[in-house]
Amino acid sequence: MVNYLLFFGLFIVCGAGSLLFHEVGHVLIAIANNVPLSEIQFGWYNIGLSVTVPSYFPRQSLSLYHYAGGLISGSILVLLFLARNIKPFRSNMTQEWSAYPAWWINELILFWAVFQYFNGYLEGARFIDYASDARIMNLAVIFSFPVSFIANACVTLIRNRISHPRSRPMHA
Repeated sequence: MVNYLLFFGLFIVCGAGSLLFHEVGHVLIAIANNVPLSEIQFGWYNIGLSVTVPSYFPRQSLSLYHYAGGLISGSILVLLFLARNIKPFRSNMTQEWSAYPAWWINELILFWAVFQYFNGYLEGARFIDYASDARIMNLAVIFSFPVSFIANACVTLIRNRISHPRSRPMHA
C-alpha cells in the first residue's frame, strides 16, 4: 500500500513539476522577446495554469511562444530520464521489469515528458482547438501512456542487452 501511495505522490509531484516547467518555458520566450516580467500575467485557464503576454508581443514569435512550454518541459524530463538511465548498468537490472520500482519511476518520467511534448504540439499547431476545448487534453493522455510505455520498454531491453550480453561460445 505504501508503494502505491509513494507512486501516486511521485505522479503528482512530477506532473506539477512538468506544469511548472511548461509555464516557465512560456515566460522565458516572453522575456527573450523583451517583455518585462511585470507585464506577463499569470492565471488559470480551463484546467491549468496559464501565462498571458501583452498584446504587443511580436506575432512572428507567437508560434514559438506556444510551442515552448511543452518543448522545454518535455526536454527537461527527457534529460532526467537519461540521467537516470545512462549510468545504471548494474547487476540488479535483471529483475522482472514489472516488479522493478525504478522501471515504473522511469515510466512516470517518460509519461509526463511525452505528455508535455504532445501538449506543446497541440498548443503550438492547434492553438484555437487547444485554447477553446479542454477535452483535447484527453488525446494527450491517451497518446502519452502507450508511447511512454513502449519507449521505456525498449530502453530497458537495450540496457539489459548491453548489461548482460548472451554468452558466446568459445572457438578453439
